[in-house]
Amino acid sequence: MSITIAQIAKLAGVSRGTVDRVIHNRGRVAPEVEKKIRQIMEENDYHPNMLGRALAASKSPLIIGMVMIERGNPFFQLIEAGMKEAMAQFRDYPIEIDFRHINGVDEEEYLHVLDELEYSVNALILSGIQIPRIVEKVNHIAKHIPVMTLNIDLEESDRIGFIGIDDYKAGTCLAGLTHDITRPGEDVLILSGSETIHSQSQRVKGFLDTMKLYPDIHISDVIYTQDKKDESGRLLTEALNKKYFKTIVMIDSWLANAGEVVSHYKYQDINILGFDLMPQNKEALKQGKVTYIIEQSGYTQSYQCVHKVCEYLIYGTQLPTGKNYLPIQIYNKYNLD
Repeated sequence: MSITIAQIAKLAGVSRGTVDRVIHNRGRVAPEVEKKIRQIMEENDYHPNMLGRALAASKSPLIIGMVMIERGNPFFQLIEAGMKEAMAQFRDYPIEIDFRHINGVDEEEYLHVLDELEYSVNALILSGIQIPRIVEKVNHIAKHIPVMTLNIDLEESDRIGFIGIDDYKAGTCLAGLTHDITRPGEDVLILSGSETIHSQSQRVKGFLDTMKLYPDIHISDVIYTQDKKDESGRLLTEALNKKYFKTIVMIDSWLANAGEVVSHYKYQDINILGFDLMPQNKEALKQGKVTYIIEQSGYTQSYQCVHKVCEYLIYGTQLPTGKNYLPIQIYNKYNLD
């Protein structure tokens, strides 16, 4: 098997971008580093990819469309940061990204954005909404350009691959933690965002399926907050005014906010579990307002997905197919950096 650019970079102890600059004679590389890279290339009979050479010399950009949901949700700031870092690795190529961020999970806005991007981009990266019209539209687009899903899969679509976590398994992890910190006879409150957000519905399913093993723990009906901060806070307050819950499971996006709501009550022993090690959630964990966080590595998901699509467009490499799961990491206040 031929050596790859990534392997050359590792052997030379440099970044992939440095190897790219040597291969395409774009300078800005120390002579001794260039000599080492070329020696590795020669020893391993490496021949540069001609598609990459042609693109580097081209003035016509390739464009990646990227559609994310829930504008205003701080999690997607991690997605955008990962995207920008990945694109920076290919700054020497005429490749661009058309980043679209829609309101909430608005079906009509999402379809309108897909209509706009369909014939103006060379590849598409989506955070999916599991609605039949959207799946149908994506299947139509996938007939002529590659489609990848990121963070939220679009099952039953013709997307090539998905990069994210196994959300069902994440739900089972939440259930395991809930069992460990909740005694028989105690009550658990569960709040989720939207049934059309596939990642959240899978986490709910994994949680509820696993909690069937522990029938002595009382689980509330799922309260849907539409993934809106104010609504999440209002519904949580309303539930706590009616009843004490030993454990609160947050599958929507407002974990730190739940910690703030609970802090206004006299209860000192409520456990709160949820997702994403964003700054506000991390601070809530440090302060003891949150008990456990499951981290899904949004930055890494985005970086990997965008990087793979860039490589596909520039070098003709294969896109990852099927479900490509990242590790599920669990944090409490004792294992934070």
